[in-house]
Amino acid sequence: MLKTESEVWGLVGKDSVLEFRFLSDKIATFETVTPCRDLETGGFVTYKVELFLDDEGHTFFRHDSFNDFLDGFQIFTLRKVCQQTFKHEDMYISTYKGNK
Repeated sequence: MLKTESEVWGLVGKDSVLEFRFLSDKIATFETVTPCRDLETGGFVTYKVELFLDDEGHTFFRHDSFNDFLDGFQIFTLRKVCQQTFKHEDMYISTYKGNK
């Protein structure tokens, strides 16, 4: 289990392209566009990142990265999703502390 947002950025990559999926209860969900090989299983995985939103209105691009825009938001969860079985593993979970 990862302990910090920096570890999340290190795993996913600040330049990795994330695709906006949906918005629900002030949480925006993004998923990495390009699958990568999981070092533990050898299979391909994508990462789902959920971000806390504040009360301000936000416009998201369909594709974005932490480097371009998303680093201004606090990460809620990171999940690794196996592309063969679609099983997921929670890698990071935090509580709301306020966005940067």
